[in-house]
Amino acid sequence: RDKDARNSKAARELRGWLMVLATVIASITYASGLNPPGGFQGGGGDRVTPVLRATSPRRYTTFYYCNTSAFALSLSIVLLVASQDLRRLAKIKVLEIIVALDVLALLMAYIVGSTFGLEELGVCAGLVLIVPVALVVMSSRICGKYFWDEL
Repeated sequence: RDKDARNSKAARELRGWLMVLATVIASITYASGLNPPGGFQGGGGDRVTPVLRATSPRRYTTFYYCNTSAFALSLSIVLLVASQDLRRLAKIKVLEIIVALDVLALLMAYIVGSTFGLEELGVCAGLVLIVPVALVVMSSRICGKYFWDEL
């Protein structure tokens, strides 16, 4: 009985954190979709082009798809968490994969949108991608399990 109460509380807490994470990522990606890195330049008449697209089409395309993926995945997380019992949902690997892909897409959009040179790209990618993964691995080694294992 006591274990069920703890599991229920942990599930509510996890649901809350997932909602916060998904909402923050959706807000960030929405804003950066409306105002991409570098801003806009006039293209004559009513046509306006993102500066990043004009200067580096491949980087802009990568940014666009990563940003759009992060936005769509965040909305998916919100819908999944809001629509089902989280204890059943937490057991599904799909939610874990969606959350991981969501954060990865946001990180990639940041890397592509904020770097210009190859050296900067390597440093930024290293910090942005390696540090979070290292923290998760270290926390699981120290604690012996992930926080969602108790659900």
